[in-house]
Amino acid sequence: MIDTGNLDRAGSGTYVGLNCTWWDDNWQLTESDIRFNVTDEDFTYTPGSSTCDDNDCDVLSVMTHETGHTYGMKDKEDDINYYQTMFGTSFPCRSWARNLGRSDVKHLRSKYPE
Repeated sequence: MIDTGNLDRAGSGTYVGLNCTWWDDNWQLTESDIRFNVTDEDFTYTPGSSTCDDNDCDVLSVMTHETGHTYGMKDKEDDINYYQTMFGTSFPCRSWARNLGRSDVKHLRSKYPE
């Protein structure tokens, strides 16, 4: 399910988006839900345009990032992963996270070999 709503973090701000996944006893994915925080955040489909507000988050970048969590990928916080899809911070008016970065692809290939 993909929906919109509020995503307050108790005492520490808000999330732009959030993914919740459920697994069965055999570690098979049974459900993955993604929520966009439209209560506290603004979103855009045109992050590179002149109309992008300084606080607008790219819908497709957030969606790609949150979908990464469905596949077992975790947030990356170190500076070397700054331009990777799974970097744990969203950047307003930027679209580079729409596409998987090198380390993102390597992770998926190791987890899901052909």
